[in-house]
Amino acid sequence: MGRFTPLKAVRVRCLDCVESMSRVRGCAFDGVKDTGCQLHSLRMGKGAGAALKRIRAYCLWCCNGQRNEVRLCPSLGCPLWGCRFGKRPHKSSLLAENPTIEGVSETISA
Repeated sequence: MGRFTPLKAVRVRCLDCVESMSRVRGCAFDGVKDTGCQLHSLRMGKGAGAALKRIRAYCLWCCNGQRNEVRLCPSLGCPLWGCRFGKRPHKSSLLAENPTIEGVSETISA
């Protein structure tokens, strides 16, 4: 998987969730009826100010509020995986945690 900016990662995650751009635009998980998604306001690729905090909140929700489970998250294919700590990922730390990132594994083995 390539590196995403936090907003691109949110966009890809939303597409994974509902499978089409028209459904992303019309997403009903806006929090009005207690079905809120922390990523809802970022789904169209705008609002970068709080993107990392919202990604962290989403990851905590996904792991039932367990911080240790977020740290140990096995979902390497998730576009949000690199931002799960609520911080912009650094290339070196991503390599240390996940040496199988596409395009980078060749440089590690060389």
